[in-house]
Amino acid sequence: MYTFGPIAFLIGLASSIVSVLIGLLSPLAGTAAPALSIVVLTVLVRAALVPLGWIQMRAEFARRRLAPRLAELRRKYGSHPVRLREEAMRLYRDEGTSPLAGCLPALLQAPVFLAVYGLFLSPTVSGESNTLLEGTLFGVPLGERLVALTGDLIAMAPFAGLGAALVAVAWLQRRTTPPLTAEPDKPTVDTMRRVTGVLPFLVVVAVPIAPLAALVYLVTTTTWTLVERVVLRRVMATRQPPARPGS
Repeated sequence: MYTFGPIAFLIGLASSIVSVLIGLLSPLAGTAAPALSIVVLTVLVRAALVPLGWIQMRAEFARRRLAPRLAELRRKYGSHPVRLREEAMRLYRDEGTSPLAGCLPALLQAPVFLAVYGLFLSPTVSGESNTLLEGTLFGVPLGERLVALTGDLIAMAPFAGLGAALVAVAWLQRRTTPPLTAEPDKPTVDTMRRVTGVLPFLVVVAVPIAPLAALVYLVTTTTWTLVERVVLRRVMATRQPPARPGS
């Protein structure tokens, strides 16, 4: 997957940026420069993708705003699928949105996230050794994996700390995510609520198997996601148009 042309190119580009960052940070951060460069690269990438996050948040608010009216259409035309689809599309069109409005930003972001994460997994980049993984964090190589450690409690400490950070961020994401709007099919909604409550914690599965560098990236990017979504939701909430008659 990481050898696929465009992804390999992005990984090579990310590696070049990291090399520059390490050179810039080394006089200040010393041996921590490689780990710090991961944080800086992640922040730079996520900052560049904020406009796409804004588009996704607008789509999320649009879905929530239209949910009651879509539920009414399902109650009214549930036995006529073609008519239901036509009325739903008319509603989306009248509101200037679509059911797929948030998909394109996610698709555009995916290769970037894949490439950045791949940099921290790949032992080689462009046919050469990935020198980033030779850096250390608290004396532990960034290419080290928890499953490879055998009883070295000191070496396990960074993994434990980053794992705890991932759990904390996942818990905060769950707490700050607005509940799903009620729908007529309550069992389905209840199931979706349970699933969305668990999803933020799935990233913790990476702790024992991912390299330390990848865990630094995951903590940084999930923390960014948490803060970004909280901020964007608050901004969007102040810009919502007044409810239309019948909504």
